[in-house]
Amino acid sequence: MITNNANDDTYRFVFTQVEKVLLIPEHTMIGQSGPELFENENSKFNKHYMKESDNVALFWEKSFGTNPQNAERKFNPDDLLKMAEEVYDFMKYDLYFGNKEESVTNKYKLIVYVINDSEGGATGGGNYPVGELAIRPHHSGNPNMVYHEVSHSFQYLALWDSGIKDAWFPGPIFEMTSQWTLLRRSPEWIDQEFNHFTNYISGTHRSLGHNDNAYNNPYMFEYWANKHGVEIMSRIFQETTLDDKTESGQLNFIKTYKRLTHINQEQLNEEMYDAASRFITWDLPRIEMAYAARGANVHTCQLVQLGVTYRISPERCPSNYGYNGIKLTVPEAGTTVKVNFRGIINSSEYNIHKPNNAQWRYGFLAVLKDGSRVYGEPSKEDIGSASLQVPENTEHLWLVVAATPKEIYDTGADNQWPYQFTLDNTEPDGDKCRVIKK
Repeated sequence: MITNNANDDTYRFVFTQVEKVLLIPEHTMIGQSGPELFENENSKFNKHYMKESDNVALFWEKSFGTNPQNAERKFNPDDLLKMAEEVYDFMKYDLYFGNKEESVTNKYKLIVYVINDSEGGATGGGNYPVGELAIRPHHSGNPNMVYHEVSHSFQYLALWDSGIKDAWFPGPIFEMTSQWTLLRRSPEWIDQEFNHFTNYISGTHRSLGHNDNAYNNPYMFEYWANKHGVEIMSRIFQETTLDDKTESGQLNFIKTYKRLTHINQEQLNEEMYDAASRFITWDLPRIEMAYAARGANVHTCQLVQLGVTYRISPERCPSNYGYNGIKLTVPEAGTTVKVNFRGIINSSEYNIHKPNNAQWRYGFLAVLKDGSRVYGEPSKEDIGSASLQVPENTEHLWLVVAATPKEIYDTGADNQWPYQFTLDNTEPDGDKCRVIKK
């Protein structure tokens, strides 16, 4: 009720939420095709074995019986519905997936299927215009699993909301985004799925969008969310266009990101180095404290030593937007440390494509005993140097090298950007950085 102070007129506005429709898609992810089968009480999945809430419809196999809590593989449908609603709200209202006025998420309910077997797999996605996920009874008590798969359903629907119906992002952006959903839900994700973190640390050299990092690397997305607001990830899905394809014809989420944030390649490359240097100690507000104990100052690397020269090993050579954190010995405070850097564009030891696009960024990071950081000025010269005067109370010293090519490649491409360097007044510490002498 609103009163107009000019003439004391009173106006009453009534807002109603339109009830969402349970629409059974013609082809479902469980292989039961045709809405009419869901009307048949003899079908494996049908309306006699289901429950609904405002945004979610839950079907379970007929073999569970009318009360799945009494089944051999039991689960509580009310608890599962409640959890699904929680994730639904999180994706739509916290992460802004499906927040467009004309989004199909405003019209149709999400469908959850519970399959009566003990297999481990779960699937999230959909069949336009409906989001779907299929899980097993033992998943119903695992919030991370439900969050991960519902995130996939919203990713699917957000791409449809973009208007693109004949092209999809290739590669692991879907898994990366679902893992980022977990990171947004819980900054302590490092402790919940520590194996993914250790795999990430051993693969920081891989390209952004590499399949081997699909479940391990939500961190660039967290960097983008910190820089531009959490809605940047939903916008990448909802606002991608066919103009965001690379020369090979693949949609590329990095191109979408560049367009949405109005940055050029040079600015993108600066961001990539900034992110890499921050990841050494997880200098991102939302996760910094949660990652301090187990995640800070633990990056690893492998170098080949040739006399006084160190060369990145082929096994840890960075691909597109991959990086290396190279831990160094800490000299006396006030000492100036220097790296003399040389990019390599011609070597049969590495997988080098389009060498004219080669570019790197490199610089120092000093981590003080109180946890504060001093970032050195990075350099991008193919043959150049960077230096830093070591501050008082430095506990950790790092050289950070990021591969920042001059053009965007298909995500997941394996081309490498090797380099070598010498150091003044410091050396690899031999603990986090393995050195192979030749």
